[in-house]
Order: sequence, then C-alpha cells, then structure tokens
Amino acid sequence: MLTWLPQGKLRTLLRSWYILVLRIIEPFLRRSRKTNCKILFDTAIAEGDSLLLYAHYHTDEIPEYVWNILHEFYKLNWKIVFVSAGKPLTKKEIDLLKSTCSVLIERENIGYDFGSWKDALMSLPWQKASRIILLNDSVLGPYHPIENLLQKAEKSTADFYGIFESREGKPHLQSFFLYFKKSVLNSEAFEKFWDTLSFYPVWAKPLIVYKYEIGLSDGLLKAGFTFDSLIRYEDYKNKIGKRNPAFYFAQEAVKYFECPFVKKRLLQNPANFGYSKLNFK
Repeated sequence: MLTWLPQGKLRTLLRSWYILVLRIIEPFLRRSRKTNCKILFDTAIAEGDSLLLYAHYHTDEIPEYVWNILHEFYKLNWKIVFVSAGKPLTKKEIDLLKSTCSVLIERENIGYDFGSWKDALMSLPWQKASRIILLNDSVLGPYHPIENLLQKAEKSTADFYGIFESREGKPHLQSFFLYFKKSVLNSEAFEKFWDTLSFYPVWAKPLIVYKYEIGLSDGLLKAGFTFDSLIRYEDYKNKIGKRNPAFYFAQEAVKYFECPFVKKRLLQNPANFGYSKLNFK
C-alpha cells in the first residue's frame, strides 16, 4: 500500500490523514474543564518575577539532566514552576525540588505539555510576571550556558522567541522552548489562547501540535505580534528543507548556534535518525 511513495512523503501523507481524522472527531475528544491537579507547595509570585513553567512527565525518578536545567535557571534568578504529570513524586523528590522551585504542581497526565502549562497558569497570578518561559523535559542539556540564549531572546526586538522556527505547516516556533515578553503577556490574544485551550488524550498528540504548537504562534502573529528564533528557517532550509530541524539540524544547532538543548528523542532514533552521527564537542 502506497509503496511507490518515498518514506518521508509516505509518513507525511499518513500524518496528514491522521490529523484530518482527529480534527473530525475533535469535538468528542475535547475536555475543557480543569484537570485534577494539586499544588504541593507555593512560594508567592511577586510583581516583575521571571517565570519558568517546566512541564515534566514523571515515570520512576527525575533524571539528572532535569536537575541540571532547573539549577541553571535557579542561578539566573528565575522563579521555577515545576509541573509534574504521571506517577506521583516521592517525598525525597519533593524535598529536593523545594531547593530550586517556587511552585510544585502534580496533575493527571492529559493534554501533554500544553495541558501542564495551562494548569500552571490557571493556578498562579501569572499576570505579575515580567516574562514567561515555557519549557519541557523533552530536551537534554545544557550544552551551552542557558544565560546566552536568554540574553539573545531579551535583546531581540520580537515579542516572543524560540529556538527553532519550523515550516512543518504554518510558520511557527517549536514549543519545547518559548520565551514570552510582557507585551504578549498583557495581551488578550495570549489570555484567550489559554482560556480556550482544551485537554486532549495523550494519543491525540498530532492534534495538540496542530492546534496548539502551531496555533499559538499563528494566533499571536495574527494579533500583530512578531517572533524570532535562535535558528531561523533560512539557516537550515538549504540543508534539510522543511524537515524537523530539532532532529535533522541538531548537531549544527549546538556547534554553530550555541543551542543549549538537544531533543531527548534523538536517543530513541526516530525515523532511523542516526544519533551516532551527532558530535556536540
């Protein structure tokens, strides 16, 4: 079946069909109410704080790379909101998180990272923040100082900033790292996006990417905001075209653009991607 198609085009076609089916049944998947979540500890958010909302999926233990990333942001005086979905955290992990995090939230595993970020925003006075970063545990690092990335984001004239600009679908920023300035945080478009965000089951991930990763950038662009990224489409289009730069431009991102993060899935070899080809030194 469809064996005449190159593997990449076959995958794209099947993905498009899958998304189409999900969009048709989307009203039956939608769950708009707040998930079951609880705040385990909460240090008050103050006016002007810089907030990192870190989405974590918990299995057996918090990996070392997660602790490393949290510690880097803590040293840079970011208030960390750690949102954990999946298995309950242990008392030891909770106690350790208190040393770096200002807020700890546990929630049921639904809606992927966008669901975790929404639960965090709905639980906090996020409007007090001067800037907000959305980050998840799908990336390893840091391979370069995170401070360098944050300085580039702050110096950019754009309203929101990411690591990779993607052209898989409409132009958008990949959502594993998103940096929002006050201009966006004060906007009706940003607040409306989160107010209307629905929780979908984890098997509907392509729909979540389509509606929320692409939809967030697209909605803010339509509202008149601008985005920029550490690695723009022009930086990689001649080498990999519109393929996923987080996978197919990872080595160059670290070597030549000082990208501090690498996708964890590279270790799992998606689409027969040769992780052994990567050399970050």
